[in-house]
Amino acid sequence: YGIALPFIILLAVVYLSIFVLIMPFMYLMSRWFFNIDWKTAHLDWETEFWPSVFFLIGQVLLSLVTIGIYIPAFYVKGFKFFAEKTVLREDGKTVARFGFEGLASDGFRLIWQQLALTLCTLGLYAPWAYANCLAFFVTNTCVETTEDQLLIQGRQ
Repeated sequence: YGIALPFIILLAVVYLSIFVLIMPFMYLMSRWFFNIDWKTAHLDWETEFWPSVFFLIGQVLLSLVTIGIYIPAFYVKGFKFFAEKTVLREDGKTVARFGFEGLASDGFRLIWQQLALTLCTLGLYAPWAYANCLAFFVTNTCVETTEDQLLIQGRQ
């Protein structure tokens, strides 16, 4: 093991450093892709840079430490983190907020089950697995309208 152990440790440090350096870029790129304007409506993340980056780094490190077992929980927790910070604004006023009511444990179990079924069927089950996972995220995502929006709708 003479030179192999220091080389492996150095390689691990380099990979972790790359992940840590990529997280701010991934956050900024996702925010840029996600902020959408349409007519007078604007979909926006109300996130702060450093808390979001530290959240992503923590989730990636947990995924690495568990050798990838944690990745489905990362998807669910990441979706919840950013869904709850998503707002819809119209003419500068917040008219709706998004949320996520799903549990990370339920999503974790569902994603692993769907992956196992896909592997057992040599990929034939993949479309149904994708649909089941997508249904989990969609059915657990909620949109809460604000009081102002309810008043506007009541006047119409």
